[in-house]
Amino acid sequence: MERRRAPRMPPPAIAAAAMAAQRLLVPEVRSSTGLKLMAGLLAIGGAGLALGAGLSFHAAKTTANPRRPENSTALVTTGLFARTRNPMYLGMVAVSTSYAMWRGSLLGLVPSVALACWLDQFQIPAEEDALAQKYGQAYWQYQRAVPRWIPSTERGKTHAR
Repeated sequence: MERRRAPRMPPPAIAAAAMAAQRLLVPEVRSSTGLKLMAGLLAIGGAGLALGAGLSFHAAKTTANPRRPENSTALVTTGLFARTRNPMYLGMVAVSTSYAMWRGSLLGLVPSVALACWLDQFQIPAEEDALAQKYGQAYWQYQRAVPRWIPSTERGKTHAR
């Protein structure tokens, strides 16, 4: 079976395009102070996830280049990566979602959902193929133990996706 290739467009550019679409195509609606506060907290949390994950890659001296996952020199499975296999992408989706919340528009969630779907269907599978090819059994065990997206509070469950 041929390995899927990572898309040419890097995920941060796709996330930026999703947020640009929110700004250009979706009218801003007057939103409550509470909604803006929740949006701000979600943005801070999402940015913290992405930054923390990037720092984990830096500490492990491995690449965070999503277009070249085969250049990885270490399989990072600790810290944030012990709870979700994709904290950087989860953070990007959270920031995009927070922008829709800030703008007060449910319609603004459409680009955020599109971003999550694009990552889930194109970017992540290509990365998973490369990591499975490079790390074999160690990656498959990690993949079974840690969910692709949302951390679970249940222990001992397998997460084959």
